[in-house]
Amino acid sequence: MFPLSALAVLVAGAQLGQGLVVPAQPQDLEKRIAGTIPIQATTTNLWKYDHCQWDPTLLTLTGYTFNSNSMTPDLCASTCASKGFKYAGLRDKTYCGCSNILGGTGYPIEKVHCQYWPCAGNTAIACGGDYALGIYVV
Repeated sequence: MFPLSALAVLVAGAQLGQGLVVPAQPQDLEKRIAGTIPIQATTTNLWKYDHCQWDPTLLTLTGYTFNSNSMTPDLCASTCASKGFKYAGLRDKTYCGCSNILGGTGYPIEKVHCQYWPCAGNTAIACGGDYALGIYVV
């Protein structure tokens, strides 16, 4: 008897009405459902979460920006504070932006859109979403 290849098993399953099951891609496993990750309301240096901002062009907070694999609201807010800014924003797990004004063409959106990606430095809290920037103020 010959061993069946994975393709033969999938084809046989499809012919039996079981359908094709395609394994998830690793990047799909990281995605979360909007609104499921809690937002940190206040950072340790007393910055407060203000709102979720639509930010497709990354032009909302342009005074200083950086990415970190240790990103958290505390890291973002403390970095922005040390540089003299009054706004801090998180997006896409690792991105932080700082500024004294909210620029660009973005606008406030529902909070759930900023509860999509877990922070790279603490997966129990949210660090924004796709094109969604969680804004903190001092």
